[in-house]
Amino acid sequence: MLRLHLIEGGLWWMLPIYILWLTVIVLTVLLIVRYLKTGEDSKRIREVILFLGSFAFLYGMLGQALGIMQMMNCVGEVGNIAPAIIAKGFVVSMLPTMYGFVLMLVSFVVWFVAKRISAK
Repeated sequence: MLRLHLIEGGLWWMLPIYILWLTVIVLTVLLIVRYLKTGEDSKRIREVILFLGSFAFLYGMLGQALGIMQMMNCVGEVGNIAPAIIAKGFVVSMLPTMYGFVLMLVSFVVWFVAKRISAK
């Protein structure tokens, strides 16, 4: 499914979001390891995780907006298009946004939990 979404959603839009996912996962593991080893909090890593999640969502929104514009341009050129094809175009344009949105939610949860743990 991930590979299919990578191709359908467009390499230029989905690949950077996948890379951001991997980066957030690695930073989260680093944050946990650092906390368990030294007991100290890393505010910088927390902030970077939150920023990357927010950026992924905004990048996905940009991908969706450009995808919808491209789809509407094609509809205008061709003319009469079946509603099913337009619906599929909307679904494909939402892929980067949804992956970015879920990453933003995950990043926010990691940031929030890490902040609460460090406050103790």
